[in-house]
Amino acid sequence: MLCSFDGDADRVVFHRFSSISDCGDSIWSLIDGDKISCLLSIVLYNELKAANLLERFTYGVVQTAYANGASTNYLREQGVPIVVAKTGVKFLHHKALLFDVGLYFEANGHGTVLFSEKMLAHLTATDASK
Repeated sequence: MLCSFDGDADRVVFHRFSSISDCGDSIWSLIDGDKISCLLSIVLYNELKAANLLERFTYGVVQTAYANGASTNYLREQGVPIVVAKTGVKFLHHKALLFDVGLYFEANGHGTVLFSEKMLAHLTATDASK
């Protein structure tokens, strides 16, 4: 698995060379922002759910109308709350701030996970040894 950043490191994509094709060549696969969003969303959602934090804290994934429809359907099937914003990081970021844990990734790899002050306070006050 490889990772690529853009010049100012605010965009990330993952890619890999996988199985050999019939003609002996490696097959290159891109894990773009929609796939990154799905992977992170499911991990965070399941962890919050397992810790019984979904009743205390809000969680949501922000997508644009340009998001891959399959990613939207997949996340909804998993129970992950989705909201839609206009295209552009400034719009996605604004919507993600409405949640205690908000996540967004554009298909091009611009994205992030945001944690509210309330969530950060809870996480830092929790004794990890228990």
